[in-house]
Amino acid sequence: MSREKTGRYYPCEQCGSLAWRTPSAIQRGRKHIFCSLACKGRWESEKRLGSNAAHWQGGIPHKACAWCGKVTPIPRRRATRDSACCSRECAAKWRVGRFSGERSATWKGGYAGYRTDRLAWWNRIGRKFNRECRRRDGYRCQVCGRMFHRQSRSLHVHHKVGYRQLAVLRDWVPNGASVCDECHRFLHSEAGSALRLWWRAQTIRDYLVMGAGRLAETGPSREHAAAEKAGQGSLFEEVVHA
Repeated sequence: MSREKTGRYYPCEQCGSLAWRTPSAIQRGRKHIFCSLACKGRWESEKRLGSNAAHWQGGIPHKACAWCGKVTPIPRRRATRDSACCSRECAAKWRVGRFSGERSATWKGGYAGYRTDRLAWWNRIGRKFNRECRRRDGYRCQVCGRMFHRQSRSLHVHHKVGYRQLAVLRDWVPNGASVCDECHRFLHSEAGSALRLWWRAQTIRDYLVMGAGRLAETGPSREHAAAEKAGQGSLFEEVVHA
């Protein structure tokens, strides 16, 4: 004997056609009845969008660009930032104005003629310094050991003592080390600081030992006089008077 079906037909809230529902479905608190998932989807797209949505937070935020002032919609995660910009171009211009020069986190005092001086040094002796360092190392990276063609641009010359740290060592060939572009980035990163500092200490020590012997025999050279004028003579005096 078959069990008698219980329930009744209810009108669909979207299209009005009848849909069968059992008493248990009504008791579970289903306030809205639909004849199909398609009708449910259409109804929700009409009734639960915008301010009718359960998680409505006010819509897409609009904010004035920090650089040009143009009001544009922006992602909500960036709406609370003072640096919100309408485009990458505006963001780049905004960063240059806020984080360049003395406002930069890596500011080291500045050097007005650095670019001009570096170009003049390269044209005067930098090319020769680069060529001699690469030839001495056999066109091999001194960190990873990779070999390169003699004309490869991927093999750089790293100053063990920085270009702006000690001027008399800029064109001293033992101060240069041939490194590939990847290892060059590694040396200037935090991960490569140990090797970078060790190279720097070794190079300064070798130069001081060599300079002490030369000063004891011939007296101060033109390079030593220039270092004293730049306030770097103390490195030599420690060895000479030791």
